[in-house]
Amino acid sequence: MVTPQLELEVDRLARAELTNNMVILGLPSTKDEDVGDLVRKVATSVGYNLPEGAIKEAKRLFPKDKNNTRATIPIKVTFSDERIKEGLFAGKKARGQL
Repeated sequence: MVTPQLELEVDRLARAELTNNMVILGLPSTKDEDVGDLVRKVATSVGYNLPEGAIKEAKRLFPKDKNNTRATIPIKVTFSDERIKEGLFAGKKARGQL
């Protein structure tokens, strides 16, 4: 039996994980790309130095409709810490449109 306390803790952890996520739009995909490397290049382009191990996961969010052939498929990035995500957002905001 799942206790209400355990359920609350699992929910809290799930929500905390979401705060480390970022979605990057507008980057064209290429064959055999390294999505993590793309994220590092974006960070460099806005003047933000990603620390070692900052990216836990980076992947394209492929559409549910397999016939959708959009040139730019969003990238979901999960960072090891929310402050890294916020630092990257701050760099992007200071830089303006890329």
